[in-house]
Amino acid sequence: MDRKTLLFSLRVSRIGMKVRYAMWFEKKRSHCTGEKNHTLLFFPYSGGSSDVFDELLSHIQEDIDCYVFQLPGMGKRLLEPLRNDVENIVSEAVSEICDIVKQNSFSLYGHSTGGLFAFLFAQSLLSMGLRSNKVFIAAEAAPHIPEFLEDPASYNDEEIYRQLKGYGKLDDECLQDDDFKAFYYPIMRNEFSINYRLKHMIPREKSEHELVLVHGKQDNHVSYENLQAWQEYTHVLVDSHQVDGGHFFEGDINKLVAKIVSSSL
Repeated sequence: MDRKTLLFSLRVSRIGMKVRYAMWFEKKRSHCTGEKNHTLLFFPYSGGSSDVFDELLSHIQEDIDCYVFQLPGMGKRLLEPLRNDVENIVSEAVSEICDIVKQNSFSLYGHSTGGLFAFLFAQSLLSMGLRSNKVFIAAEAAPHIPEFLEDPASYNDEEIYRQLKGYGKLDDECLQDDDFKAFYYPIMRNEFSINYRLKHMIPREKSEHELVLVHGKQDNHVSYENLQAWQEYTHVLVDSHQVDGGHFFEGDINKLVAKIVSSSL
């Protein structure tokens, strides 16, 4: 996305909006057939709204109900205050998951920081007697491999800039734009802090979750070895896949990822 398009989208998203407190999960697709469908819960990467999965969802088989997790301060929750109190977030949102899945089978798919959320929610749900079918983790190193050595909540703008620059998704003109910095840097500072706190919440012990790991071969941010280290968090055999792509899965890569999801389920 070029700088003008991105900044325009950030500005117009505020027009006509009123502050309201939304649900934690946005329903993207649900089949009210009366039959027990499989439910797939998606968790986006840091700074990503629920829309980042639209391309992937367009390739997911139609008999799967799809919901996307959305933190305050992004997407339809744009005007809500930012939060990084991870324990409270998980506690509040897990009851909503229970209402969504009811007695249906379900799986969780998380990309980057969303992978940490997916695993942590799977743990919380298991303690409540709800066992996930699969936990998909894409483009995120195992919890004991830190991305940040200190809580990024205290990062200055230069440190946020360097971190964003390392992802290679946005050009320098956009990252240095004053409007972009004023709007997006606080969001990313908060979400980097969430990543840091999530990794400190997940204990390094074996679980019973069936993990499916997905790695982009050209990902210069998370290595295949560091993603594979998730094997230390389960007793169950881990299924691993690689796709041709970087840290963010875009375009036709989503077709391959959707095939991985479908074959795993």
